[in-house]
Amino acid sequence: MSYKNPHQQGNKPWNYSKESRTKGCPLCARILPWSAFGKSAKAKTGMQTYCNECRGQRQKRYYIENRDRVRSIRAASTSKHHARVRWKDCRNRARRRGQPVCSYELFRDWYAAQPLVCSYCDLPEASSIVQFGRRLHVDRKETKVGYMPGNIVLACPRCNLTKNGYLTFEQMREIAQKYFKGGINA
Repeated sequence: MSYKNPHQQGNKPWNYSKESRTKGCPLCARILPWSAFGKSAKAKTGMQTYCNECRGQRQKRYYIENRDRVRSIRAASTSKHHARVRWKDCRNRARRRGQPVCSYELFRDWYAAQPLVCSYCDLPEASSIVQFGRRLHVDRKETKVGYMPGNIVLACPRCNLTKNGYLTFEQMREIAQKYFKGGINA
């Protein structure tokens, strides 16, 4: 008797044993402990069909074969929700430090009004992505004050890390204009 799905026989998933807490992976044909499978709310067993290792290989292969499609989907999603993601990051950091943070609406309006250049060295965000592989960071002018519209600026990773908590906004702007401004080799 042949079944439509080779991984299931009748209503039972392939090599699923409740007693021994094991399950078979149909791709690699290994019998593995339940811990080797991810969770799935839709499956009868509560576990993914394929083991974590096989799922990772399938995802990697899919990404390689569809790289441009995956990147365009990720870029569209990121740009659509970029301000919210940035605000949540700031909010979480402020909570850990016990500092105030502005509302999302204030942050969104501030972020939309900002030119996408580093406030210290005037490096555009596109160049920051090429040079450092990162977008501009949201930096606080005064480190003791939270993420409020008058206290936050956009900074490239180099300037943000250089400023740290030691330099003031004016000091860092002077250093960046003198030593960092001018491009990739600066």
